Amino acid sequence: MNSVSLNYLAQQLMYQGPVLLVALVGLVLSFVFLGRYRWPALLTLIGTTILLVATVGVMTAQMYVLLVRTQGVFSQTSSQVSSVIAIVGSLARGLGIGLLVAAAFIGRKQSPAVTA
Repeated sequence: MNSVSLNYLAQQLMYQGPVLLVALVGLVLSFVFLGRYRWPALLTLIGTTILLVATVGVMTAQMYVLLVRTQGVFSQTSSQVSSVIAIVGSLARGLGIGLLVAAAFIGRKQSPAVTA
């Protein structure tokens, strides 16, 4: 690792810090409530794990592309690889957020109909 990639990693960790912190808190809380609210906690556990893996994975992959590009290994296709990494990361984060939304609504009881 050279100084460019370390600077990039430190910068990305700073930018993604709030997302990583919230995902870690969600991960811990899903373990805490796993026995009490099984399905919502399980969906939260899977969703926050996907968010953590996607965030760290995209950061690591982009850093690797930056490192390889500075060495001139595949400089012509690095923008295409970066685009694929961004698309895959976006799809994974969308799945994680979708699971968190599902966790918010799964197992709720229907409210009685209001008659006028």
